Amino acid sequence: AVRSTSSPLPPRSRVKLFRATAMSTSAAAATAFGSVTTVTFRHPRARFHPRLRHPLSSSGKYASPAAAHEATTSTLHSSSSSAAAATTLGLRNRPSRARYTHVTAAAAGSAPAAASASTVVNGVKSEADVVIIGGGLSGLCAAKALTEAGVDFLLLEGSDGIGGRVRTDTVDGFLLDRGFAILLTGYPEAKRTLDYAALDLQPFYAGADVRFDGAFHRLADPLRHPVDAVKSLSPAHPVGNPLDKVLVGVVRVQSLLGNCDDMLRAPETTIMDRLKNAGFTDAMINRFFRPFMSGIFFNPALTTSSRLFNFVMRMLATGQNCLPSKGIGEVAAQLERGLPSGSVRLHAGVVGAVGELGG
Repeated sequence: AVRSTSSPLPPRSRVKLFRATAMSTSAAAATAFGSVTTVTFRHPRARFHPRLRHPLSSSGKYASPAAAHEATTSTLHSSSSSAAAATTLGLRNRPSRARYTHVTAAAAGSAPAAASASTVVNGVKSEADVVIIGGGLSGLCAAKALTEAGVDFLLLEGSDGIGGRVRTDTVDGFLLDRGFAILLTGYPEAKRTLDYAALDLQPFYAGADVRFDGAFHRLADPLRHPVDAVKSLSPAHPVGNPLDKVLVGVVRVQSLLGNCDDMLRAPETTIMDRLKNAGFTDAMINRFFRPFMSGIFFNPALTTSSRLFNFVMRMLATGQNCLPSKGIGEVAAQLERGLPSGSVRLHAGVVGAVGELGG
């Protein structure tokens, strides 16, 4: 279900994006939307200059912030007049030069809209059987799956580019990733979805440099860098004792046993209990595992499921930590290049929604 926005939101107000991988209506939503619904993103008070990507006031100059926001706050109108008020969704759509954009969503069990109904306005598709909200990795992977299945779709992204948290900017010739993100090549879904060779992956050293007492101390993968791992067995090494280093190797080997499905169904506890039960000392937990796992799970208390700990350890053991030579944003760029022309629309962020459409 979606809510009506009868008036524009205040300028600069922050709203939470409504994200979905598909809009396939449930039985309840079908009552409101009809078997096949065409909805219109309408800019009732804005006119768009053909050479500019900003809404203009009637005088031809830039509108005030409030007027610009009002002009760019779109309303999603249902073609079903009986349910129009109950099925209104506010959208902010700055770059569109077209006043009207139609998106068609087929209800569950109904026939898809005819392919001839799909049109392209200014290079961007204006109708589709499925709408994907959000151009992050999940949205792009959903779009890839729909492309392979031959399903007509439109992906709406609220920002100026795809990728979500996985983006790279080029500044004065330097590649700058937005935040820290790496690709673990062991991930099963990544293996199925991405072309690793085309990404030109650059691997990191298989280990970690732990900052403690004003200096860095290296912990190496015992199977990939055995010589470096032996060096860390010295009693003078402050990150855990020699037995801790041996236990790291044991946990690594254990992670390779069985398959991922069995691992994710195994009895679980917390990561902290998993480490303590394995015999790790407090020094090893606090100086290595806590900061390392906090960077992965964002949970310094280590109360995350031990199943996820075992899964990540398996991914680290079977793959490499890498970055594409063109930055982490190349992952999203590769996914986008495989999508049909005109199927992605930028600056189309959702600003109002209640509930979810579909099962």
